Amino acid sequence: MRHVKGGPENWTSERGYMRGVIMPFGSGPDSDIQVQLTTIAPGDTVLPHSHLKQAEYIYFLEGTCDYFFGDQTVRVKPGDLLVVEPGEEHGAANNGTETAKFLTFKLHGQPGDTNWRNSQ
Repeated sequence: MRHVKGGPENWTSERGYMRGVIMPFGSGPDSDIQVQLTTIAPGDTVLPHSHLKQAEYIYFLEGTCDYFFGDQTVRVKPGDLLVVEPGEEHGAANNGTETAKFLTFKLHGQPGDTNWRNSQ
């Protein structure tokens, strides 16, 4: 068993969202797992992106969000779980009035695994 004390650390602003890492890659028994708390403010959009090897399990805690996978859009709410497979392009838009908050469990990830569409 491992007890990770406290809340998220190292909050960073990414492309349309904020994330606070709870357990970074390399800190658990499996070095390719990361857990983070993610927020998307009302009116913000997470740009389309995919991951080479990483799968994501995204569990929604607060707010609502429109999550898109290619041409499909899904409205998510607290209690919903999304599973994003490696190579699957996805993104999100918070069209609501409150901040969307969710836990993201990243499996088989590593730094540099994200490919942003139309990245400069």
